[in-house]
Order: sequence, then C-alpha cells, then structure tokens
Amino acid sequence: MINAIIMASGFSRRMGRNKLLLLYEGKPLIDHVIDHVSGSGLERVFLVSGSEEVLERGRLKHISTIFNGSAEAGQSESVKAGILNSPECEGYMFFAGDQPLLDEDTIRLLADSFRSNPDSIVVPVFEGRKGSPVIFPARFRDELLALEGDTGGRELLKAHPDSVLKVEVREASMLFDIDTQEEYMALTAHVRRSRETVVVRGGGDIASGTIHKLHSCGYKVLVLETEAPTAIRRAVSFCEAVYEGSASVDGITSRLARTPEEIGRCWSAGEVPVAVDPQGELIKLVKPMAVVDAILAKKNLGTSRAMAPITIGLGPGFTAGSDVDAVIETMRGHSLGRLIFQGSALPNTGIPGEIAGHDLDRVIHSPAEGAIQNLAEIGDTVRKGDIIAMVEGCPARATIDGVLRGIIRNGTRVFKGMKIADIDPRTGERQNCFSISEKARNIAGGVLEAILHLQNQGG
Repeated sequence: MINAIIMASGFSRRMGRNKLLLLYEGKPLIDHVIDHVSGSGLERVFLVSGSEEVLERGRLKHISTIFNGSAEAGQSESVKAGILNSPECEGYMFFAGDQPLLDEDTIRLLADSFRSNPDSIVVPVFEGRKGSPVIFPARFRDELLALEGDTGGRELLKAHPDSVLKVEVREASMLFDIDTQEEYMALTAHVRRSRETVVVRGGGDIASGTIHKLHSCGYKVLVLETEAPTAIRRAVSFCEAVYEGSASVDGITSRLARTPEEIGRCWSAGEVPVAVDPQGELIKLVKPMAVVDAILAKKNLGTSRAMAPITIGLGPGFTAGSDVDAVIETMRGHSLGRLIFQGSALPNTGIPGEIAGHDLDRVIHSPAEGAIQNLAEIGDTVRKGDIIAMVEGCPARATIDGVLRGIIRNGTRVFKGMKIADIDPRTGERQNCFSISEKARNIAGGVLEAILHLQNQGG
C-alpha cells in the first residue's frame, strides 16, 4: 500500500499570498492536486498544511487532513507530520501542493514503477530534470523522520544514489510547480493555449479544408494520421507530410512532428504539425479545446466526448449528443455543411457527388489487389480508356474524359475495388486539382461555426 501525502505547508513568500488558493480553471490550485491524486486510484490520501483554509479544501474533498503546527521549521516538518499521522505502508509518495498540471496517468505510472521496484526511491524526470512526486520505500522511514529544516527528501536522494529509480514522464508540464507571479502567469497562458488548440483526426482532402480554415482563424491545429495515409487528392491533403516530411496546401505548410517538442516548434513557426497517431494517444497530452474526427470512415473509429470539451464528427457514423457534441453534414446538396446537435448525418449512398453530370463514372477503382504503379499524374488530361495505372499487371483505365483530379500514391498496396483515382470532367479547370474544393470549404465553415457555437454555449 502507498500513502499519498500532499505537502501544502509552505508560506508562498515569493508569491506574496497563499498560492495554493489561487484559481486555475475556476478552482484553487490545491483542488487540482487533490483531485488528480484521488482520481489516480491511490486509496490513502493525506493533506498536510498549517493553513486552515487549505485543510478545509481537503475536508470538502473527503480526504484525511493533518494540521502541521511546525510549518515554520521547514518542509521536513510536513514530511514528518505525514509519516507520523498515516498508517504503516510499503511506500510514502510525497506530492507538492502547487503542481496543478500533474495528471492521473503520470501518478499511476510512478506508483506502478514503485510496485515493480519496491526497494527503490522512485523519482519522475523529464529530459534529466527531477521533480515531484517522489516515492520512498518504508525502509527509509527513520531517515525521513530524522530530516531537519527545509531540505525535504533531497538529502536522501544524494545519500542513496544507487537506490534512485528515475522514471521519464511524457512532458515537462508534469513537473511544473508555481512559486512566483511569473510562473502563475505562465500557467494561465497554458490555459489559453489549450483553449486555442484543436486536434483533427485525419488529414485527407476534406479534413484539410477544415485544418486550413481553423489554422487561418488562429487556432493551433494538430493533425493525427495513420502510418500510411491513402488520400486520393494528395495535392490538397496535409497528410502528405507523413511521406514527404512537409506538405503545402493553399499557402499553409504542414510538417511531420515525431515528438511533443517538434509539435511545439511547428506551432511556433506558424505551421501545422502532423503526427502519426491513429489511436489518438496525443489527445491526452495536448488537452485540446476541441477534437474533430475528419477521417470520413463512415463509422466512428474511437472518437468520444470524453476526449475534449468539444467533439465534432464529419459525416455518417456519429450521433450528436451521444458520441460527439456535433455532427457536420457531408452529403453534397442543400444540407452540405449543416450543423447537427441531435442525431446523425444522412446515410452514405455510395454515390460520389455529381460534377458536370458525372458521378459514379468519374471514380476509378482498382482492377486487382497489389501495389499500384501510376502512369499518370494529378493534373494530367486523360481520355476515356487511357491507362492511368497498373496493379499487378492489370490496367486501371480512365472512365471519362477530363483532368485527373486525384490518384492514390504510387506504390500503395490496394485491394480490388478500392477507390484509387478521381477524374474531373471540366478540362478547363485544371487549377482545381491543386486547391481546396468547395465541398471541403463548406464543411470547414460548418466545423468553425460548431466550435464557436459550442464555445459560446459552454462559456
């Protein structure tokens, strides 16, 4: 059993007021720490403080509180009070009361690391920098009780370097604490950044219309893609960055980002980061204001309302009010781009939108299974019957006269019947192959409207 001890006895001298009662996202800093510790699954949680106001926050949260009458003597007194007023255990996990960004997943990671290494002092680190919370095995109880002054457990780490197990955490914010007014302002800036961030799942041509519009409107957009995107209209798809390292669509650049630091550098450079993360694991890290599922799989591949304050699904497969907050209609026609807050989009008909009198016949499907060898490029003028690609020796032919608006990436493994190309019968409008379509822009407008509506509705 692990005893979780939240140390909240400091005097906030550098802040000039009790920092633990400062508000962050509408509640005191100490409340965030209590909530995260309690929500991590640790059963024994104790709050140590010399402030009755702080202790009252713990009582309201129904955790055990310990009054520290010797707070002036330094941090070591909080350590002693926590140990002496808690039951026997395998380990003591000491939390700082001013780490509101520490989350349940990180706490569980550290606790699990201790359970697997019960004789080690478990210390969280990010890029070599140590932080809190630290877990001490019960065998160090007497040494902890012998501490004096404001050193806390740092002296034990120096005295027992061979017993220290460093556990890498996923981001620097997990170790972020607040001692000064400047650090508190940095915390509030972190909130603003979260409120400006939108994650878009999928980076194909329809998704790219939404990505482009949100980025142009000042949102920080992160695109999540698969390891091998299969966009047809590759010239206007931000997901091409997965293959090329970067991609440009209507004047905006996307760039492949492999780490959280690279994501941040993309945003700082005014670019759109694209990460390979089909499961959406980065959503927990980024904590975006909104998640937009623009995969267009005609079914929900895992998006839920728990992912963000605002969740939006494009097209069929989502139910507004159930798995997402809003659905955007993607069917061409009078309702294209319409916002749906209860119910679903129109069902998929399997018939592509009509362009200049052509619908089904403007789409080309693979004649066989295998790797595709492209013989024509996006923007080429083709005539009906022309061979535009080969798949395992079988020709894929143009179905109508027109301009090759899109074709799947050369070398892609395809299955028989898979959509591999798209022809625009309007031969005089070749430039359309290289700009966002009116359909994608319509849908993008719906996404932006939905975000603003739900933001205003939710305050």
